[in-house]
Amino acid sequence: MKTISSIISEHFKSIKMHGIKVSIKLLSNFFEFFFFKSFHHFVLGKIIKFKYYEQKLKAFSTSFGS
Repeated sequence: MKTISSIISEHFKSIKMHGIKVSIKLLSNFFEFFFFKSFHHFVLGKIIKFKYYEQKLKAFSTSFGS
């Protein structure tokens, strides 16, 4: 028969392990999310800049063309 203290200590060990697993999972999810978001912003920024300059170039060429 287990004593109350051993049951409690086992319970806390399992909580601790679970907590470590959860925090590792959260950390990896955060890094994945952060990396993806920054990468996404970088790509989106490049595309937006390209579109912006493309429109400027079109406006520039049409003003000279007419």
